[in-house]
Amino acid sequence: MKTEIFITQRILTTRHPAGFSRPIVRFAVASITLGLSIMILAVSIVHGFKQGITEKLTGITSHIQITKLSASSSLETEPTDAKPAFYDEIKSMPEVAHIQSFIVKHGILKTKKEIQGVVIKGVGNDFNWKFFQQHLKEGTILTPVESEKTMKDIIISRLIANKLNLSINDSLYVYYLSRIKKPLYQISDDYPRDEYYEMLAKDIFSESKPYAMKLRVAGIYETGMYEMDNQLILAHQSLVQDMYKWNRNQISGFEITLKDYRNLDDMTWEIDSKVPIDLYVSNIRENYPEIFEWLPTIDINSIIIIVLMIIVSIMAMISTLLILILEKTHMIGILKALGMNNWQVRKIFLLQAAYIVIQGLIIGNILGIGICLFQYHFGIIKLDQQSYYLSEVPVLIDWIKIAGINMLTLFSCIVILILPSYLITRISPIDAIRVS
Repeated sequence: MKTEIFITQRILTTRHPAGFSRPIVRFAVASITLGLSIMILAVSIVHGFKQGITEKLTGITSHIQITKLSASSSLETEPTDAKPAFYDEIKSMPEVAHIQSFIVKHGILKTKKEIQGVVIKGVGNDFNWKFFQQHLKEGTILTPVESEKTMKDIIISRLIANKLNLSINDSLYVYYLSRIKKPLYQISDDYPRDEYYEMLAKDIFSESKPYAMKLRVAGIYETGMYEMDNQLILAHQSLVQDMYKWNRNQISGFEITLKDYRNLDDMTWEIDSKVPIDLYVSNIRENYPEIFEWLPTIDINSIIIIVLMIIVSIMAMISTLLILILEKTHMIGILKALGMNNWQVRKIFLLQAAYIVIQGLIIGNILGIGICLFQYHFGIIKLDQQSYYLSEVPVLIDWIKIAGINMLTLFSCIVILILPSYLITRISPIDAIRVS
């Protein structure tokens, strides 16, 4: 065993009367413990918050959407085939977790006293209900259509239910516009028939008329995403097809959920290369840039916290090391007189500092990870869901990042302490022994 390691072990294991360095050492351990705990909490909360928001948006809209290209500025969608040639090829991709069809229609919900503009999303039997089942507060999800009555069931958000004063099984009307094509006699008597039929095929001669339909509330959900909850309702796909006057093999497009969000850009490009040019492929980041441009900025908060906590830990360790050197001046003089060089003596104090840092890291990991696990399982700390999209403080433990924080703290403290340990080289053995 090397001499400096042996001496360090004896110093750490030998009980001494209380010296003025003992409270300083405890303060250093407490500083590192608190600093590491805060760093773990900051990283876990930021990581959990980003994943929580992403999962909510993905659950509502999926990762990738395929829709029909349209030159019109209308909010209404154009129909596309429900079973295109590329469907099976995309579904069989190993990165694709699920693919489902959907139809989108805009309308106005009306009760006796209130109205609310909404987006009606028509879903079919292939719809993945897992997300909405988790956020369903009352009622049931939509079951397969068995009758004319069940076809008119819808699921609304709690936000819309509160605005319109609706409950489960309540009835309401939805008003919407549907385009109809003008007959030839309404165009002009002398209009060329060949041109008329050609333009009719292109849907040139059409007009929109208002319609009303009576619906029933089958379920109420709440996701916490205000922009979505304020307008999105779910209905049977066949109901929305009837609103558009489409046949049963026409839909607005497809929603694709990936197994790994990190493959989003690559899969968007790959899927785009497989669909016809008249279809548009977009992903969740393109559809909601205001959210996904904001999420990376919260990483800055965790970086600032990590830097500040490491600086606090370093300052505490520098103070502790200087006090240990001053307290052991007599020992330093004796070791130098016995033939130890400056670097060997410095290593003794650096090993003590490493022991203090490691002790603080162990306690800090236990405290920080413990708080994260407690919040993860019990959700004690709550949030204003309307402001933060989440009802409680989210935590997601990333073991790789936590290991990196530990290594960064240990490395930073030990490397920085090499400089103050240079004070040992200024201590003369003769003066140290004489003074003591």
